[in-house]
Amino acid sequence: MLEQCIQELTCNGSKLLTFDDICYQLNTENFVPNGYGCLHWNEAWYVNTSILNPATVSTTAKQSGQYVILNANGTNMQVAVMNNSTDRFDLLSFFANAFQYNGTKLVLGGLRLATKVYAKNFTLNRSPAATINLNWTNLTSFTYQTYYTGLQGPGYQVVIDNLLVNLYEL
Repeated sequence: MLEQCIQELTCNGSKLLTFDDICYQLNTENFVPNGYGCLHWNEAWYVNTSILNPATVSTTAKQSGQYVILNANGTNMQVAVMNNSTDRFDLLSFFANAFQYNGTKLVLGGLRLATKVYAKNFTLNRSPAATINLNWTNLTSFTYQTYYTGLQGPGYQVVIDNLLVNLYEL
């Protein structure tokens, strides 16, 4: 695991974030640490899918390993570059599904220096997982909000796995 942490010092190029290789990862769940994938994570929660009850929640978006992420307690999530003045990334694609309720809304925004340059909404079900292809370029952050019949909170989350990004410096 330490070797992976050292490799993360290289922050240019394409990265497939599987959430199975987070440094010092717990075997249950916790916040995604800043620096994972060379990005800053706010309200992103990783979870080991083997501890979940498939009768009550769904993780059909899981594509690799046992770990996925979701927005902690249904709060708004943001993923950003580590340095706004020099770093950028392209948000290419990911897999997603509604964690608990069919018809959960996912609202995404792509920002460049606090100006929204991309926006897209999706309606997701527990199954099957959706492939979200965005190909959004030159971002400093993206926002992630979820709703179910206008409500936010625990259970109204969206699961994500295999987030594909391209990182670069200006």
